[in-house]
Amino acid sequence: MRNIVLILVLVNLGFAAWYWRTADSPESNVERIRDDAVVEPIVLVSEATDAPSQPVAAEPEYEEPQQPDVQLAIPQPTPMCFSIGPFSSIAQYDAAAEILLESGLEPIQRAEEGEIWLGHWLYLPNVTNQAQADELSARLAAAGFEDTYFDPTGVDGDVLSLGLFREFVRAETLRDRLLSAGFRPEMVDRTRPGTIYWADLIVDGAIDPDLAQMQEPGRIIRMEPRGCDSSESTAG
Repeated sequence: MRNIVLILVLVNLGFAAWYWRTADSPESNVERIRDDAVVEPIVLVSEATDAPSQPVAAEPEYEEPQQPDVQLAIPQPTPMCFSIGPFSSIAQYDAAAEILLESGLEPIQRAEEGEIWLGHWLYLPNVTNQAQADELSARLAAAGFEDTYFDPTGVDGDVLSLGLFREFVRAETLRDRLLSAGFRPEMVDRTRPGTIYWADLIVDGAIDPDLAQMQEPGRIIRMEPRGCDSSESTAG
């Protein structure tokens, strides 16, 4: 029995010695690594250039940002309104309208009640009765002024009329002569109620029409701004 135990001990000692010898051997470690793990193969540079390249992911296409569709409102010119006049008759208005049309303007006729100019009136004031008028008329005739008129029932009253002149130069010349003869005449513009006419204009800006061609004796034709009402603004 003792011999059997001795044999088993020797066998175990021999196995242990063999095991520890093989565990420390490099060859055995290599084999163990080969069995336990998969090692990636080493790739040379020359081999890497020949290898098929991996597909490159395509970059997403760049899209331009959409601009908002903005409609810009273009400001419309503000209409301006003017009036040219006044004209004392249709004939005078028509002549002025023709001048404006030739300048590229489109006048609109407007009529209103006003004072119509008649002329430059010369008279002697403070003539209160027919006898005084006759005496003054005789003195005037002797000095070369024969056209006199006295109407005690007239709207002017108490005056001796010496004439009505459309041209200022003629009226001024006669007045100077009367002053030299010792009389004291007065000169005023004489008018009567009636219909006068204006040329209304609707334009987009300032204008400069030739008003000199439209002037008429005894009246200054002028241009003046005026407010545009809603209907005129729409029409313009």
